[in-house]
Amino acid sequence: QPATGSQMSSLSERIRTSSDPGALRNEIDAFLDYHVARLFSDDTAAVSQSRTVLSEQVSAVSDSSAFKSLYAELLAQRLSGRRLSTAPEFNQLNAAIVIERVAQLTRSLRFGPAIAQLIEDDNASVAIWAAKAAYTVFPELLQQSNGRERERLIKGLVDSVKRFPDNGPLAEEVHRTLSMRTIELRPPAAQLLAANAPAVVPGVQDVIAFRVGRYTPSRPAPDPMAEAPGLVVLTNNAVWPAQDEQQKLRTVAVLRDLMLQATATANNLPQQATERRSVVDLIKRTGSAFEGISGPLQPNGPPVQPEVYAAARRVTQLGAVPGAAVMSAAVEGLAQAVQQAYPSLPPPQLSQRQDEPEPATEPTTQPE
Repeated sequence: QPATGSQMSSLSERIRTSSDPGALRNEIDAFLDYHVARLFSDDTAAVSQSRTVLSEQVSAVSDSSAFKSLYAELLAQRLSGRRLSTAPEFNQLNAAIVIERVAQLTRSLRFGPAIAQLIEDDNASVAIWAAKAAYTVFPELLQQSNGRERERLIKGLVDSVKRFPDNGPLAEEVHRTLSMRTIELRPPAAQLLAANAPAVVPGVQDVIAFRVGRYTPSRPAPDPMAEAPGLVVLTNNAVWPAQDEQQKLRTVAVLRDLMLQATATANNLPQQATERRSVVDLIKRTGSAFEGISGPLQPNGPPVQPEVYAAARRVTQLGAVPGAAVMSAAVEGLAQAVQQAYPSLPPPQLSQRQDEPEPATEPTTQPE
């Protein structure tokens, strides 16, 4: 007796290469029903196996675009709603991994509702994988979403960082997703980036401002370079012009505040410390962001804001381990140039947190 769809470890090549996979939908449905049920079971071995199988069905170069589209649609229908929201965290995490992998391979926008659900989860690992899943399709997903859906997804990303303030990898994944892939060599079309900018920019600003508030005098926010994709998107040559005057002013303010706070903290760290090097790199990246918005509009043209541009270059050109005095002078010079270029800039909003005292050590001897 031939194997049924539910017994197959993989869909056949006949299905995966078909230009009309809808005609074979019964087999696809049976396959998905079987493996999704296992994905949500309490059998850890079955969950792991079906997670892999579900993720691999659209990985072959020969898979047809029609099959990929239908497979993603049918899978997304099964990985959303109450079943996902009420599942144990272990199953949610594995579902999030499947969604990330299939979204990456198919570029399907069908997973939007599931991603929005998972990014709101109380488990940091689930939220990380949801942010990773959104990365591949984020600007396109925003474009096809209605206002409420768009707001929920962006808010979910931002709030996840606030919910897990000490989780650097999550902050990095959220920044990567909010960057709208501007960090790639071939970013999305300028029109798509500009259209999404008014909704995305406030979210990026909120994450940076929140993370500035996590600094202490001698400790940066976890994984300080997590901010790098945020710096890129805020000053991207399609996103920056699409910001209104108030958004531009806040972008400049959060970049300045990040730079000032990072410098204050870096100056309290040992000069050769690895953590200090990361913070210095972030400061230089912030200088580069200011270069981008103050520099020439055309190759070999004059800078838009010569004083800011010159001061930003001094920050960008700092060495890997600059002394505190040299770095402070460069950063203060840029902060002053920025203030002159934007007279209505509000005062710096820096962290008020203090270093936590070292835990008391246990006495080595018992008191007499």
